[in-house]
Amino acid sequence: MATASQIQARVVRLYEDHPFPSIADKQAKVGAEMPIRLRLLGIEPGDYAGRRVLDAGCGTGEYACWHARQGGHVTAVDLSEPSLRQASQYAADQGLPNVRFLKQSVLALDFPSGSFDYVYSMGVLHHTPDPYGGFRELCRVLRPGGVLIVSLYNRFSRLPHSARQALVRLVAGHDPDRRVAWATRLFPRTCRSLRRNRGDDAGAILYDAFAIPHESRHSIGALLRWFDANDIRYLGAFGPVTLRDNLLALSLLRHREFDGFEGYFAGFPLAAWAVRTLPRLAQPGRPPDGRPARAFRRPSRLSRGVVQLAWTVLGFRFSIFSLAGRKAEAAAE
Repeated sequence: MATASQIQARVVRLYEDHPFPSIADKQAKVGAEMPIRLRLLGIEPGDYAGRRVLDAGCGTGEYACWHARQGGHVTAVDLSEPSLRQASQYAADQGLPNVRFLKQSVLALDFPSGSFDYVYSMGVLHHTPDPYGGFRELCRVLRPGGVLIVSLYNRFSRLPHSARQALVRLVAGHDPDRRVAWATRLFPRTCRSLRRNRGDDAGAILYDAFAIPHESRHSIGALLRWFDANDIRYLGAFGPVTLRDNLLALSLLRHREFDGFEGYFAGFPLAAWAVRTLPRLAQPGRPPDGRPARAFRRPSRLSRGVVQLAWTVLGFRFSIFSLAGRKAEAAAE
């Protein structure tokens, strides 16, 4: 069995050879996704203005630069030096002086406690040997009253892809290049969908999907328990994790400002069909004015189960989820 340091080294090596996410049109892709993502997490883009923001596991910097464009003072960390170089160059090309990139592990952040107003980790903790330890480290550097966003692979909706990964490992062994080569033979449709969704000519997404040396999978309920154990109060979720919030999301998709969000499902026909069709079946009439509540209702066990089952049916695009929470204020002396 590999040690924690061996797991981390193997994961870092993969992303050094294949920097990720390496989105082709970074600004358009992230710009279309983030407004509705944040709305459902109980956050507005303008909330970042003037705030200290940590991107924990920034990859090639797409999200860090988006937050910098909203006026945040962004610190972004990663262990892949090629990814950090790409990210730094992208920030320089965009003329963003308010973002810096550092080589650090999310499991051992070199910042004092309470350093940041917003901390987020997009699909990183599940590739570490200690996801909960990393989560606690994110909570440590978040100030009381600050907001945390964590994205993780879902235990249930990830199952079909986990089966594909297992078959690829069986026939290709541990070599990343062999895994990707076999994945394209065994699952050509999935591979085409992934590359189309990213606009990825280099195939970095295929290494992330089929060659990653380590990943863990988590349920909504498990992450909520992490929140409770670390005094994080639930704010919202992407994708939505209650029936009411799914109806809200469908209503929001009728707003013109979210027209570009359909591209988030490019290459995933069933999910794209649902996003195009269900808003028309939602309650007719004019879309709701104003903004939803900053804090959504915490999902029940039944709601979580129904939603996770639906994600499994809708496919790969729903194999990762995000929860947001606010850290409890420090007790008065």
